[in-house]
Amino acid sequence: MGRPLGKKYFGTLAGGSLAGGEGISSITYTNRGSQYSAGITVTSAASPIGGTTAVITPVSVFANGWINTATISVAGTGYTTAPTLTITKPANVVVTATNAGFWQDGSNLRLSSTAGLYVGMYANIGGATTVRIASIYPDGNIRGSSNYGNTTATVTFGDTGHNGSLTAV
Repeated sequence: MGRPLGKKYFGTLAGGSLAGGEGISSITYTNRGSQYSAGITVTSAASPIGGTTAVITPVSVFANGWINTATISVAGTGYTTAPTLTITKPANVVVTATNAGFWQDGSNLRLSSTAGLYVGMYANIGGATTVRIASIYPDGNIRGSSNYGNTTATVTFGDTGHNGSLTAV
């Protein structure tokens, strides 16, 4: 007789898959990156043997754009090795500025829409990404991290985050 196999190698009916393996127990912040917006998401690779995929949410970002926390809301099942975690930035957004005061003398910039914008995204005006969104208000106004001047043109916003790396344990 051999010794018995550990429970981690057998799935459960409650999990629905009967796949062996384990779930994610924690996340290591290998590199917190920089310049990320509040709109980033983290996803886990699928279980290689048919278990359930881990779900990572919510992700929070420090004011300087470093990744602060990523929470495991579903540990997943069926992982025989730690799954790859992927950081995804929100899509770029192009909107029209509808007033002439672009953070000039402390004023807000009113936009045609704030849909898809997140605190921490940068405005690209004339090829320069120098103004970071500091606040988004329900009335369509946003406030930036610095003054740029006046504009009533279209403005492109994007997440310039980079170098973040998270590891599942």
